[in-house]
Amino acid sequence: MHKLIVRFTNEQERYIDDEMRFIVKSCAAQVLTDEKFPHDAELSVTFTTDRKIHKLNRVHRNVDRPTDVLSFPLGENGEYDIIPDTDTAELGDIVISMDTAARQAQEYGHSIEREVAFLTVHSMLHLLGYDHIDPDEEREMHEKEDKALSALGITRGISPVWAVEDIFSRLSLRKRTMDHAAELMAENGVTDAEYSISHIACEISEDCKPYEWYSAECVIHRGDEIVGGYTVRYDTKGEVIDDELLMMDGEDIEDIDL
Repeated sequence: MHKLIVRFTNEQERYIDDEMRFIVKSCAAQVLTDEKFPHDAELSVTFTTDRKIHKLNRVHRNVDRPTDVLSFPLGENGEYDIIPDTDTAELGDIVISMDTAARQAQEYGHSIEREVAFLTVHSMLHLLGYDHIDPDEEREMHEKEDKALSALGITRGISPVWAVEDIFSRLSLRKRTMDHAAELMAENGVTDAEYSISHIACEISEDCKPYEWYSAECVIHRGDEIVGGYTVRYDTKGEVIDDELLMMDGEDIEDIDL
């Protein structure tokens, strides 16, 4: 797992909160994972207005109108400058017009979060050198966009299906789950320096209506080796019902009582 640094700038007043930033970073990280990007990476994301992106579009693309997203890649032929202070590959800049994103979300009948997620994935592919000038390139980009969004549980036309009302709360749930796992590992002497955590899945209790609980799980790595796992069930208010941390030592599994 490689490190990803995202530098955020907000030039407008609407929509941006910790969850939106987490969604953007999750989408960017998913694209890098799908593309097997071999380095730690860094990029900037700016949330702006139609007026400001219109100016950028005119200056950089000679297109005299606002657009939804602009990408400014800094790599060339798969080669990227390394930022000395962070030892990360500098991918470039993403600029998203939240005015256009809001309009398009309304037109397509989905949430602003779903729209920003798509724009982030689309722009990330541009930063990695993909384009959609001809039909074959466009088809390839669509396939990669769908792959990344599907991996995050984000599909076209998705509708709310659980008590927290928005599928993007799953992304927030994933972060909470990974944080819980890290806390429990620390309490049991499993240090962050040795181990890393990656998310696997969320599950909704589809057998009961209204939905009574949802669960999440993540795996624990030491380098490339899977050495444990963490599972948790939440109620509809987001409180932990029960959880379990399992660490494997060779063929033995240690079940840590909570």
